[in-house]
Amino acid sequence: MLVTVAVACRGRGGESRWQTFTSREGGYTVELPDKPFTHVDATTHRKQDLLPDGTLRPGAPFVAEQTRAERGEDGVYTVRWYELPIDDDFTGRRFLERLIATKQLGPVFPRWIHLGPYQGIEYERIEPARGVLLRSRIFVVESRVFQLWADNWLAHDDEASARRFIDSFDLSVQPGLHVTYDGVVAKR
Repeated sequence: MLVTVAVACRGRGGESRWQTFTSREGGYTVELPDKPFTHVDATTHRKQDLLPDGTLRPGAPFVAEQTRAERGEDGVYTVRWYELPIDDDFTGRRFLERLIATKQLGPVFPRWIHLGPYQGIEYERIEPARGVLLRSRIFVVESRVFQLWADNWLAHDDEASARRFIDSFDLSVQPGLHVTYDGVVAKR
């Protein structure tokens, strides 16, 4: 009987497992469907943070933090952020345009979005070989890139849960910002 209860909590009916995750380093909160796992990649650093003697300048940020949680038969929910050197010539929008042009995101037709004053894109992509529908948002906020994605198994897709996760993203730097849409980046 205990096994039945545990399995029931992991499925779609197990909404009580949702919890708010706070990343102190990332400066955000997000709702996740289960207890998350966080990985910090501090193996490489930005070139401007390396000193001539090969050591790291004091206070240099680490490269990336990634937090993910699984939702049983539905999929995996992930937030990743990393530092990005932004200046007057290399804006958040230029970074996103370059990212789209390199096709690193795959064959997508993203829409321009904003999180308050911060630029972002939103897209969906089906990966038939993996049986996954990917929903993603990417924002550039004060020299940081925040990427959220929900990998939902096509056979058990729960769009409401994926939207709950993506829409719950909130920045500590300016709480309460809402996403607004500009339109598509490229026409289909």
